[in-house]
Amino acid sequence: MTGDIALTEAVRLQPHLRAAAQLAYGDRQGVTAASFTGGSATFNVVGARIGRKNLSLDGGLDLVIQDRFRVGAGGFMSASGEWADYGANVTLGFAF
Repeated sequence: MTGDIALTEAVRLQPHLRAAAQLAYGDRQGVTAASFTGGSATFNVVGARIGRKNLSLDGGLDLVIQDRFRVGAGGFMSASGEWADYGANVTLGFAF
């Protein structure tokens, strides 16, 4: 069982959904000290801070034509008590 929905003999709709939870411990600030070998001065590298408890959802639909062409659209969301990120994506694929 694939979950595909047959529209015609050669065309089917393929839904997809993903959910994930993440629990982070320790230093979540996204800052670290680094230096190059050879005794250079230390410098800070600043990255994205992560939340302690995160939930991610990703889902969408793909239109599959004769198992060779694929057109899809979907959306994603990631949230914690400290921040949220969301958006959409469109895909186009060809198998040869």
